[in-house]
Amino acid sequence: MLTTISTPISKLAQVIIKKIDGGLDPQDVTILKHDGPGYLRKVQTNIKLKKEPLADIDDTAKKVLLAYVIFLRQNITMEQGDKPNEEDAAKIIHGEIYSGSKKESKELEEELLKQLEKIGIDVKKNEKGDK
Repeated sequence: MLTTISTPISKLAQVIIKKIDGGLDPQDVTILKHDGPGYLRKVQTNIKLKKEPLADIDDTAKKVLLAYVIFLRQNITMEQGDKPNEEDAAKIIHGEIYSGSKKESKELEEELLKQLEKIGIDVKKNEKGDK
């Protein structure tokens, strides 16, 4: 009887701790894994087509892409037993950072472009359709 009760309590405790720590929940992870690479491909396609890198990408997609890029940069290697550094990505996805004001929308775009450059995507020469 103790095993049957302790397992669900342990799982619930892990969920609560995750929420308190501000980590990613399973839905967030799914969004990052599914949508993040797609938005990254969209940026790369825009650059190849000589469009503005973030053309046709709304603020919600920018947040997901920024969270994805930051998560990848903070977790370059994932060895057995490593705990991923996910707090920054979680804060972005949950709206604790870049909550939606016009000023924050501009800051989101600037930070996203900076992070994209840090992973090797040359967005400077393609901004506003230049060259």
